[in-house]
Amino acid sequence: MITSQSQSLLGTPYIPDDDEIIQIKILLSDTDRKLEEIDAEMSRIMAVHAELEKQHERIKEDIRPYRQFISISRRLPDYILQQLFLCCLPERSGAIMKAKEPPLVFTLVCHRWWQLALSTPLLWASFYVPVPPAFDFIAYEPPHRGQEYENLLLAVIAKRVERIEVWSQRAQECPLAITLNNAPSYQVTYCDRILFAVLLLAKRWKHLEISAPVTNTLEHGERVYSKQITVNKATRNFEK
Repeated sequence: MITSQSQSLLGTPYIPDDDEIIQIKILLSDTDRKLEEIDAEMSRIMAVHAELEKQHERIKEDIRPYRQFISISRRLPDYILQQLFLCCLPERSGAIMKAKEPPLVFTLVCHRWWQLALSTPLLWASFYVPVPPAFDFIAYEPPHRGQEYENLLLAVIAKRVERIEVWSQRAQECPLAITLNNAPSYQVTYCDRILFAVLLLAKRWKHLEISAPVTNTLEHGERVYSKQITVNKATRNFEK
């Protein structure tokens, strides 16, 4: 057998003799069998865990419709849900026109929320428009802007103009609070396309903030609509 003296030699330069080697192999064979038993038990437990996970997910999916059916939000009156929707809007800037942001995200939850959001004009009366598109639409700016890049840019700007029209229609008769932000590295002509769409809504402006170069389109709008927009460097603000 391995004595305490032999155990004390572990980790030392000591070289065991033949008898000690035989005793150590016997000890290791017992330990190896124990490890195999533990490995087998671990495999069994893992298989049971995997099966329980499948059952757990299956049961969750089975009861999900019932939980939704009795959820608090389902029982809330429309006017309370509308107030909650409005409380989710940004306080210092207009709503971002993205599907994962309010108010658009409300239209993706269920048919009732979609219908309720579209029938709440105030949800759509304040919006933020980056000009030209933010970098989530164009992953990077190529060093040389070719025709393909130009076409992509103009297509996204056209989409922004379309969204301005849609949001203003959904806002119905509500006064509009609009924020536009133009990256200074882009040409003014890109900004003009969206500014013109905003100028068509001038009679409904409640608040207009534009961070963009001074353009003929904006100056023309001041004359046509008799709206005075104060100038502070590159930012223009209008308050009714």
